[in-house]
Amino acid sequence: MPRTNHRSGPRITIGLPVRNGEPYLAAAIESILGQTMGDLCLVVSDNASTDGTPDIVAEAAAADRRVQALRNTVDLAANPNYNRLLAHVRGPYFKWAAADDIVAPDYLDGVLRLLDRRPDAVLGHSRMRLIDRTGTRPSPGHRPPPARRRASTTRPSPRRPRRAHRRRRGATPPCRPPG
Repeated sequence: MPRTNHRSGPRITIGLPVRNGEPYLAAAIESILGQTMGDLCLVVSDNASTDGTPDIVAEAAAADRRVQALRNTVDLAANPNYNRLLAHVRGPYFKWAAADDIVAPDYLDGVLRLLDRRPDAVLGHSRMRLIDRTGTRPSPGHRPPPARRRASTTRPSPRRPRRAHRRRRGATPPCRPPG
């Protein structure tokens, strides 16, 4: 599929659905906004959180115009909250994020380079590193349960990007207009 120039919007939109994600959300948002590739839009959909999540999202949106905050006043359930995010996607690529994910600073740069080299690819994925609640890696012998491990068809690399999905739509406006 040919690629189009989406210079009127960000190169990638990151959708972050959340409900009561206060313990880790600020770190997740910070890691996304701290990417070396800054041409992005982060859309956070708060699903009627009852903790400090709405304040964290509002503060991020006020501090950085790349953040778009959506707030549900009633709990929509997980699937409708995810689907709500899709209506706000801008640009040619999309990636899901979770409120407890931390991404390396060069993650998006790497995944987009990978997808640019492979125009036939529709998905980029990398290995992951587990961390505990304090952000520390578990002991070297620790392995996730077998059901959570994934096979890889390429050489494992901690620098390989995790995932991004290419959108198949025309150009769209930026995440939020200036002002």
